[in-house]
Amino acid sequence: MELDSKQRLFAMLVAKGSDSFEAALEVHEDRMDAVDVYMDWQKDPDIKAYISELKKEESCLRGESESSGDSEFDAFRKECLEMFRSRQLDPDSRLRAGKMYAEVSGYIKKADTVTNVQVNNNKNPVMVLYRSEDDKQWANKLADNQKRLMENNEPVEVEIEDVG
Repeated sequence: MELDSKQRLFAMLVAKGSDSFEAALEVHEDRMDAVDVYMDWQKDPDIKAYISELKKEESCLRGESESSGDSEFDAFRKECLEMFRSRQLDPDSRLRAGKMYAEVSGYIKKADTVTNVQVNNNKNPVMVLYRSEDDKQWANKLADNQKRLMENNEPVEVEIEDVG
């Protein structure tokens, strides 16, 4: 569900630390509307998800992102963020550091490698014959069927017996 602007404002205020009722009053000046909003929106799963997303983004902007468990990786990510925020570096270097931070933090998803695999499994017609006649009749029938298959590419009707 897409949140409207009032729901987003409510979520932002709650994510910033405001009381849910105060946030509802900020969104709706009428107290009765604010009470309804307070009762409904604080339980709405979409708004809750949006609030948690906002809190996560806020903590990442403050440099309080979750640890990956690899201290060297976390130190590299923190160094990229510090370089991005530094005013002493030139704009290009800051931009590269910000992009690197976004990539290693998972904010930028690189396109997956596309592999074009085509398997052309042309199934050639297969003929199965069972020897129910004598060898000469069987050989003649086999030769006729093979000739029709090779020349005309027409399907050949073959009786299939359950050999079981």
